[in-house]
Amino acid sequence: IVVLLISILPYFTTSAGWGVEREYDYAIVVEKGDSLWKIAQMYCGDGSLWPEIAKYNEIKNPNLIYPGQEILIPGEIYAGPPVD
Repeated sequence: IVVLLISILPYFTTSAGWGVEREYDYAIVVEKGDSLWKIAQMYCGDGSLWPEIAKYNEIKNPNLIYPGQEILIPGEIYAGPPVD
């Protein structure tokens, strides 16, 4: 149980810490044709937020993301799931 808790904790931490009101990170899996700009547009409502996603995920070259790669959207900028 402890191992499971440790493995999921990164998905529930925030820069604000463990305060009363928390904003959670949102994990997505990169699909073929995705770019950080497209991901930021879809999940944050603003494609220009892609540098924040790159920095948060320590992506050194934002042109190199791959299908199957997991990326965390910081809770502070996550606007909700994309609408089809």
